[in-house]
Amino acid sequence: MAAKRKMIRPKRFKINKDELMQEYFEDMKCIGCVSTAPTYGFAHMMNQCLDRNFRLFVPDPTNPSTQLVVNDIHFKYFQCNDDVRNIDYTIICNRNKTDYLLPELPKSDYLILMKGIKTYEGQFETVLSKVQEAPLISYVFEFDPMKLKYMDYLVL
Repeated sequence: MAAKRKMIRPKRFKINKDELMQEYFEDMKCIGCVSTAPTYGFAHMMNQCLDRNFRLFVPDPTNPSTQLVVNDIHFKYFQCNDDVRNIDYTIICNRNKTDYLLPELPKSDYLILMKGIKTYEGQFETVLSKVQEAPLISYVFEFDPMKLKYMDYLVL
């Protein structure tokens, strides 16, 4: 007769979503922009103003985690990495014809997320002033993603 094996149950860990979000957004600054420019035109304008190389992120159709989809509506976003300073820049189109990615920011057409920028003093102010001086931008404002109801939409 074979000996019985004792079944070991894996331990379940409870993940605190608020702590994860706090950690994700702790070194990030966010800017909202009001602009009439089309999506590609806005990204091109930011490439020129910020001396970056924003590229449209093409999601993998077989991997839903790479897509920015809310209520079956796809939202475009552009990404650029500053390898020298280790800052990740992302431009998200907040509107898609009649719908908004973040309904709390209905006047914002584009969102610029800068992850890792808090470690470089003065860098955010430089970026903010360059964005404010850009043509085709009516209004620019800074916002705190932790105060948004749908902040998890910004986790890319």
